[in-house]
Amino acid sequence: MSSPSSSSPSSSSSLDIAVIGGGIAGLSAAWTAHKRGDDVRLFEAGATVGGKIQSERTDGYLIEHGPHSFLGSADTLWQLLEDMGLSEAAMKGRPPNWRYVYRGGKARRLPVGLWSAISGDWLSFSGKIRALVEPFIGGAAELDDDLLTFMTRRFGADVAQHLVSPMVTGIYAGDAAVLGARDAFPKLWRFEHESGSVIRGAVASRRAAKKAAAEGADSASQQTPKRRGLFSLQDGMAQLPRAMAAKLGGRVTTSANVTQLTRQDGGWLLSVTRADGATESVHARRVIIAAPPAATLGLLTDILGPDAAPLARAKTCAMAMVHIGGPTTAAAPQGFGALVASGEDVRALGILLPTRLFPGRAPADHGSAAVFFGGARDPEAVHLSDETLVELATKARAKVFGPIADTSGAITFSRVIRWPSAIVQYEVGHRARMAAVVETLAERAPTLRLAGAHLDGVSMNDAAASGVAAAMELADDLSAGAA
Repeated sequence: MSSPSSSSPSSSSSLDIAVIGGGIAGLSAAWTAHKRGDDVRLFEAGATVGGKIQSERTDGYLIEHGPHSFLGSADTLWQLLEDMGLSEAAMKGRPPNWRYVYRGGKARRLPVGLWSAISGDWLSFSGKIRALVEPFIGGAAELDDDLLTFMTRRFGADVAQHLVSPMVTGIYAGDAAVLGARDAFPKLWRFEHESGSVIRGAVASRRAAKKAAAEGADSASQQTPKRRGLFSLQDGMAQLPRAMAAKLGGRVTTSANVTQLTRQDGGWLLSVTRADGATESVHARRVIIAAPPAATLGLLTDILGPDAAPLARAKTCAMAMVHIGGPTTAAAPQGFGALVASGEDVRALGILLPTRLFPGRAPADHGSAAVFFGGARDPEAVHLSDETLVELATKARAKVFGPIADTSGAITFSRVIRWPSAIVQYEVGHRARMAAVVETLAERAPTLRLAGAHLDGVSMNDAAASGVAAAMELADDLSAGAA
């Protein structure tokens, strides 16, 4: 997959906004600026746009290199899909929406309603009772609460260890004892901080949201129905960044690494090195850096000095994703997938079942699974050979789903994808450190903005929203300057 490259403009010309980084954050920033009428150009160091959002068709399988889906509540992504004319390409995941946690040598189905919450074996009886009394448990949210401590205090050790820890693995591939409660799950932390209870805070928040929606709507018919569930795109998640690059056209330049950023003539001079060794100097009145923390640090060190150092503490984890596929049967595993609790006899973080959720992901009468390895829990797994990872993935699928479905089918397809720097770890204090960098930048370089998954959430929607926000702020600044 390749994206358009623009011809080099004259060094004497000056862009309104230059965007550094072609992931979903940078693309969203560039598209937003372009819609506002700004002269914008995006520079991506790699050969393709999209960052980790890559989709590939091979041997009849559609596989994802990064995110497999997005939530129906992802408002920024829905707006981008509408802008690209891709709303009809969005597909909702097929039921059943079952999720499992593998612990105690068994895949335990998580509840989807009140009765399954009461009757299911997803948690011990004592664990359920402890979770239910959460509103009556004292305690105050602390800034330095790690997530495991926070959830143990609120819901008990059973919930924290057997549900929250695997869930954190599924979202961050991280360690609940290291990630910050306020950093990784700010809404839950705020519920306790403001209401003294996560459950009471959630109920109050829901009531307030319903009241605001009712008061803000002119009539019931004008209220937009909330989308629920998981969604993907017909040609994979990369269909969106590809469309954005195509719409931006020559404003996107790939294989162009911005190596230095310096002040010049009331704006910024970007030193750009192409893959063929050619260099280019580009002047821009405003700049958005939508690159990973390490690359952002390299560009800001000369500008902010020691105050850019918090970016160096933004850690990521390495991951490997193993796609396996083959002939399937009616007794194939059902649902979304499974997370694996720590300490089990399965060397995997979790398993997704993309062909159960979305059509067109495999040849007829075939199915696939995506098995995840590495993360904070098992970083060495990423360095295993492809053959070993495929073998471990096959064993993991059979172990986790064997008791509830036929997983004995032969594996006729495999693909191993590795990300040395996969997901930003929102450790204790991460948000405060990023906020400090943003605040310092606003004081010393107000014509610079940051965007990306390291600022306000790791989801695809969070990253896109950060790019939109950065572009809107700079566009407003440009308009005010012109006036």
